[in-house]
Amino acid sequence: MNYLINKNTYYLMYDNYKTVINELSTELVFPGNNLKYILENSCKYYGSSFQGRIIGARNLIKSRYKIPIMVSEKNNILLFPLNGKKNDEVIWFNFGMIKNYEKDGEFVSITFNNGIVKKFMISYTVFNNQILKCCRMLLIYMNRE
Repeated sequence: MNYLINKNTYYLMYDNYKTVINELSTELVFPGNNLKYILENSCKYYGSSFQGRIIGARNLIKSRYKIPIMVSEKNNILLFPLNGKKNDEVIWFNFGMIKNYEKDGEFVSITFNNGIVKKFMISYTVFNNQILKCCRMLLIYMNRE
């Protein structure tokens, strides 16, 4: 599998059985857990390792848990991780593709840049905290000299 995260990637998700990648109006499905492989290869393609991106992000935002990573500075691809409330889901969202989000019962309803709305069974509070981490990280990147 040779998928590279790009500016059209909305999210990547593993649900204990398969890896799902949502990109614009396309959904790709691969058997098994390919998240780490995709993240590592994408980070390497854009010039660093996945671990290097995590270490850099930790130093920038002084956080240690659920670190967002800048997959590509040039393309402003900033991903952040979340765990779903069912089946040990792991979801990586592309911060730049999220237009809006709101609490919807046990779900978070996310409107992506293409206007599509998807519901995820995740914590609204944790999702909002991840958005704030990404904002802080982008501010630091933008204010660097």
